[in-house]
Amino acid sequence: MKKILHISILMMLPMILLALPKPILADKYLMGAKTSIDNKDHQSANEYFEKIVQLDIELPDEFYFQYGKNSLQLKDYNKSLKYINLYLEKAGNTGKYYRDALLMSNQSEEGLKEKQLRKERWEQFKAREEERKREEAAIPRYSLTILPTPPNAKVQIAHIKDVYKDGIRLKRGTYTIKVSKKGYKDKRVTIELEKDIRKSIKLTKIKPKKKKVKKATHVWHCTAKSVRASGWAESTNYSNARSMALNQCNKRRQTSTRCRVTNCYKIR
Repeated sequence: MKKILHISILMMLPMILLALPKPILADKYLMGAKTSIDNKDHQSANEYFEKIVQLDIELPDEFYFQYGKNSLQLKDYNKSLKYINLYLEKAGNTGKYYRDALLMSNQSEEGLKEKQLRKERWEQFKAREEERKREEAAIPRYSLTILPTPPNAKVQIAHIKDVYKDGIRLKRGTYTIKVSKKGYKDKRVTIELEKDIRKSIKLTKIKPKKKKVKKATHVWHCTAKSVRASGWAESTNYSNARSMALNQCNKRRQTSTRCRVTNCYKIR
């Protein structure tokens, strides 16, 4: 029941507002507009001002000033100039906002000029772009297709914005093509594009580097002896170990009996 009553009140609200005299409605809407302006909600304020205009009644001079000022904030320069000038006509040079209105009238005119200038610049830019597109369209173009091996290799064209795709159409000229794939050597080729081209490019697979296997290093221990002397030596080379052991033994011997190697074996 309460819900139905609430809905009924909402439906009757516009009728209640319309039942108010138009001058009171105008004051009500003007107060709402001022509150919205204080809250920097200029769009809502603009809606209040439009409701006041629709009442079609004689309005105070302040209305025209506030409406023009709010329109200037919204950069609606035509509307701003219209209502600011209406204020100046009605209030004259004795109006409360006379000096502010003159300033805003000038600002609106400057805004309109700037807006018109931006529009002209935009039109000129569009005209130049259309002319450039027409000139671009008139330039002959040729198709380029690269057939890489392996087939899923990446193809790039240097120094152009367009991303490569099979059959890409380009102007006549010289192009550097790069083909690459992980596990293969990159390849660059230069192409003179003067007609439609289909070109095969084969990549060379990178051979994996063989790991060097360190050979095991053995140490030889050799012993040499004579009647009254002995000697020994260790070396990674078998012959060196024998020679070093004999030399050491011969230096120590005191008889004519020469040294001889008695034993040689790997110690690791």
